[in-house]
Amino acid sequence: MTTLRVLTFDIETYINYTLFALRDCDTEELITFEIRGKKNTLSEKSIKELRQLLTTNKIITYNGLKFDEPITAYTLLGKTAKQIFVKVQEIIVDGVSVYQFYRSTNTNKFITEHIDIMDVARGSASLKLYGARLGTKKLQDLPYEPGTKLSESEMDEVLSYCENDNILTDELYRYLNSDLELREAMGKQYDMNFMSFKGAKIAEMILVKETGYTGKTPDRPDSVRYKPPRYIKFKTPELKQLFKQIRTHTYLVSETGNVVMPDFLKPELNFDGINYKFGIGGLHGSVSSTTIIPDEDETLVDIDYKSLYPSLIIENEFSPKHIGTKFANIYREMYHQRNSVLKPAMKKCEYGSDEYEKLDRQQNTMKLVLNSSFGQTGQRFSKIYDPWTMLSTTLTGQLTLMMVIEKLSLKGFRTFYANTDGITLLVRKDDVKDIQTITQKFDKKTGLEMEYNYFKSSHIRDVNNFVNITTDGAVKSKGTFAEPDLEKNAQTPIVFEAVRKYLQDGTSMEKTIRNCKKVHDFCSSMRVTGGAMYATKIPEIYPDGWDNSLAKWNRITKVMEKEKAKLDAEFVKKQGNYLGKVVRWYYSTDGNTIHRKNSGYKVPMTDGCRPMMNLTKKLPKDLDYNWYIDYAYKMLSDLGVKI
Repeated sequence: MTTLRVLTFDIETYINYTLFALRDCDTEELITFEIRGKKNTLSEKSIKELRQLLTTNKIITYNGLKFDEPITAYTLLGKTAKQIFVKVQEIIVDGVSVYQFYRSTNTNKFITEHIDIMDVARGSASLKLYGARLGTKKLQDLPYEPGTKLSESEMDEVLSYCENDNILTDELYRYLNSDLELREAMGKQYDMNFMSFKGAKIAEMILVKETGYTGKTPDRPDSVRYKPPRYIKFKTPELKQLFKQIRTHTYLVSETGNVVMPDFLKPELNFDGINYKFGIGGLHGSVSSTTIIPDEDETLVDIDYKSLYPSLIIENEFSPKHIGTKFANIYREMYHQRNSVLKPAMKKCEYGSDEYEKLDRQQNTMKLVLNSSFGQTGQRFSKIYDPWTMLSTTLTGQLTLMMVIEKLSLKGFRTFYANTDGITLLVRKDDVKDIQTITQKFDKKTGLEMEYNYFKSSHIRDVNNFVNITTDGAVKSKGTFAEPDLEKNAQTPIVFEAVRKYLQDGTSMEKTIRNCKKVHDFCSSMRVTGGAMYATKIPEIYPDGWDNSLAKWNRITKVMEKEKAKLDAEFVKKQGNYLGKVVRWYYSTDGNTIHRKNSGYKVPMTDGCRPMMNLTKKLPKDLDYNWYIDYAYKMLSDLGVKI
């Protein structure tokens, strides 16, 4: 059996230039087909070769299903560069859907093995931004605006740019390997193609198939009411009042299909000294800029609900009304299979064996369905859309967690952190059994299950940014302080690694930072709307009357700062170099600021930086170690740590 070549595929279109570029992921060979001149077309030989490459190999694209493939299908009809460019504008500017495009051009999908990785990647970002987060070698923006009539040399530049995009696509494809392997296994299990879909969409597709639902996408209701489970009851006046409002309110549903947040849920509720935020999503409450280290007779107890939303759906039979109880029943069956059958069976297998891997894929499939499908109940055009199910699940989760907080509070145990499905408390070690008794008794009423973990220390900036050190020395962090991943921009990763190591075992932050040799760990990156500019040196230009104003006030006023910023902006707009819409930089001993192309004003957090659009192998000689060390101490201070 012949193994398919894996080729990345990308196209670029201008009024007088069209480029089709394929890159072999193994050999790195770049294969190109070009139309140079607005009246020219691909030759019959090129059309045949391009079609054969696309139909006999595995093709990897980024947004290829909605753009590259339909435009290529149209090109293969023998169209000119100008005709192709016009059709591109219909998709990009006019918003013509893929279905409408194929129909109007009398074309169809034709690539046999096509994986579009845009929706496989977690989060939502451009290919360039994902590349910056992964630490790609080169960040390059489209060199010429769409609609530009290119010269021959400019066409060569666009070809080089397109090759780099193919490299980025290859890097992202390799990073997503485990996600794609799971999709492939799931596809075989359910006889469906999941390769180019988000996890939530896959979960929806599986649930629709398993429940046997064959109807249309449900209509949007104007409003929904919440009917709480019988076990939800409160004792304190403020929570009684809030609960009454929640259960008697009529929740409006917006034109976009979302439940509208009622005004009475918008203010924070202060309970037992902590401000709690309710909403359509999860419960949030936390101390801020606080470090908590237990005394010898104390411990930090972290109590989390196990699979909260799936468990609520199962126990309360929350199901989209157009599907019925089959929805909750499928949840129940998958939950049981995963936790009571597959996981125990895995423990009996040798780690890494074929049988272990098979069971692991099955339990991961069920995990994806259980954890990812719930969000689709709030998506307007989902087959499982039902704002009542979504609202019932999230409100019940918040009220249930708040009941636990209240029960513990009435026994003298104060929660200092709460977030969606769990809480954290500082208690005496002798009191842990009493707390377990309270929560276990409540678990019997709800049918839910709480799990316990213990921390050696807790360091909290706010509800979404913290570092916890477990009693066995492991780090549990979130938000800014968590390790880098594909869903968030790279923001000087070495700083937060230094903070984590210091809190974990006392390692000097200076040592961690100065010993680091990875250039990417010192970099930050972000997307700048409209693009970014950089001027190596900005002249010392001051507004008229600067000296008089300074002499009068004996300080630089905010008005003076704004006037100076305006002058700097005007200079950079005229004299600066264009970087691109996605920028990457490091902090230098001889740096400057990055500015927005449109307004000229400074991009936040870029004082003293130098762009690094091409990642170097060695650390730059002008790297400002002191900036990183100072910033690490500031981040530590934000966590309430005193040194």
